[in-house]
Amino acid sequence: MSEKPVAIMVALLAVAPICALCILGPAIIGVFFAGALGWVTDMSTGSIVILAIVAVVVVIGLMKLRVRQRLKTDVPNSRYLP
Repeated sequence: MSEKPVAIMVALLAVAPICALCILGPAIIGVFFAGALGWVTDMSTGSIVILAIVAVVVVIGLMKLRVRQRLKTDVPNSRYLP
């Protein structure tokens, strides 16, 4: 049995959580704070879920707004051209 497939799987298991945290970081942070706020204020489970969804939408919206503003102020030779 070749050890290469096993090595690839072990590497994927080590790298995948780091990649997921980098890609989904802002959303995870928003959900964490919304869940903590719901827990501290003793909200129902449905209210916490709705609050978490709203937090994720707000965080993603703010990220997109930052990118759009950066696109407006970048020099014309930027790599972010539409």
